[in-house]
Amino acid sequence: MKAVVLGYHNMGCLGFEALLRHGFEVAAVLTHRDDPREEVWWDSLAARAEARGVPVHYEDPKSPELHALVASYTPDFLFSFYYRFMIPTAVLEMARRGAFNLHGSLLPRFRGRAPVNWVLVEGESETGVSLHYMVAKPDAGDLVDQEAVAIDFADTAFTLYGKLEAAAGRLLDRALPALAAGTATPKPLDLSQGSYYGGRRPEDGRIDWHDPARRIYDLVR
Repeated sequence: MKAVVLGYHNMGCLGFEALLRHGFEVAAVLTHRDDPREEVWWDSLAARAEARGVPVHYEDPKSPELHALVASYTPDFLFSFYYRFMIPTAVLEMARRGAFNLHGSLLPRFRGRAPVNWVLVEGESETGVSLHYMVAKPDAGDLVDQEAVAIDFADTAFTLYGKLEAAAGRLLDRALPALAAGTATPKPLDLSQGSYYGGRRPEDGRIDWHDPARRIYDLVR
């Protein structure tokens, strides 16, 4: 069970460790360098992989070199754990037993970018993590499994992300053995019942003081 991991952030570390825990051979890790404009508070997947002797690469996902690189590892599986870029379909198709993504919402709701932030802005009371097949369209492939978490009134994006990390651990401990054994039973996502959100922009943080107090509170948190 040879896997190539494309990942970043704490979820990347968590997914990497889960694969090793369940007997997968992680042949390589593809990640990206930290953005100097961001305050990096999360663990480094690159450091975690290097400590285990796993090769780490930083190829541009749009470059032809990525295709050749992934092909050189002949993966059975591809896993995307909070990798920030779309992965070309030709690369996804190299995984003999499937390419999978861990997404931070209860798909098909809150597909797209920054789901942890958007569920708070929209005043949701529940969210979760989903493991699904990757296809050309973002967050649209068949669902393997998901794990729900409650959103408390006092949760912020930071505390909610911590809850999702714990949920992701439970989800992967359940789903990875099924994928390895070939017993997972994926089901199609009904995208008509879902929603899609783009990345957060600076102007999305502007407060409209005509909004109800709860809407402003949800935006701030």
